[in-house]
Amino acid sequence: MPSVTAVVPTSAHTFRSSWTGKSSLRTRLHRGIIEPCSVTVSGFSVGVRHRRDDDHWQRARKGCVHSVTTSPHSMAPTTLITFDVDGTLIHSVGEDANKFHKLAFSHAFKTVHGIDASIDEIPHHGSTDKLVAADTLRHRGVPEEDITTKMDEYISTMIEYARQNREQASTGIQILPGVIDLLKVLHDRDDMLIALVTGNLEPIGWIKMEELGLLPYFSSPNFGGFGTDHTDRGELVKIAAERARSHGWTGDNHWHVGDTPKDILAAEYGGAKALGVCTGVFGKEELEKSSKNDAVILPDLTDFKLVEELFEGMPVL
Repeated sequence: MPSVTAVVPTSAHTFRSSWTGKSSLRTRLHRGIIEPCSVTVSGFSVGVRHRRDDDHWQRARKGCVHSVTTSPHSMAPTTLITFDVDGTLIHSVGEDANKFHKLAFSHAFKTVHGIDASIDEIPHHGSTDKLVAADTLRHRGVPEEDITTKMDEYISTMIEYARQNREQASTGIQILPGVIDLLKVLHDRDDMLIALVTGNLEPIGWIKMEELGLLPYFSSPNFGGFGTDHTDRGELVKIAAERARSHGWTGDNHWHVGDTPKDILAAEYGGAKALGVCTGVFGKEELEKSSKNDAVILPDLTDFKLVEELFEGMPVL
């Protein structure tokens, strides 16, 4: 956010404490709690005054002017939102469903272990890439020692394939309804950080986001918790939260959004509130049963204003 000069009747400290609660300044303008007035901002225009308080406003204009200069992240974000990828933001479609990711696995199986294998040979929804690879290799009878000692080479081979074939990343996958609208709304807020928590290897996760046009909506520099970091999703939630601190996150309001029971459990293990969406292979009842802390379950993310209010801390009817 650019530097801001605000006309306020008290101190700059009061100005800060007045507008950094559940609703951002932008949200309060939208809801009519305050009115726009004189242009006093470099980069974008906004001035503020309380409604029905014109006398107070006029007194403030006569001399109580405070300059509040902010760096791009000086309005420290108080909310962290992390998203799972497959089944939550995007879903697989058609004969080439998730082709890019699956071929990266198969290429590494052939290159490193000399076998023609597919991850579709095993159940893998909600798992992490390293576990999916290891479970597929076990299914094929590969010795445990080989799986362990060659895992780093396997992961490097997957990543190399993904980078060389990134143009395939959007093949057989689509963005789910409501996702773009929600990410746009969240990205426009100064009080929220947007990141990924996914079992995808980090380069693969971000390549998918970039090729589908979703990358600009995530906080920059990009961060999160990934299958390259750990095999346990709960640990990935914690890792993302730790990284968010270095990006200016000062609060404790963390929501994790996912489509599997493992996502719900991971959120709660990692200290986040869980939002489950029924856009993958699991229904409402299965997601509800997996929660120990009253996770919120929605059909999808199409009601993006309701989701935004949920993240703000407002009750969902």
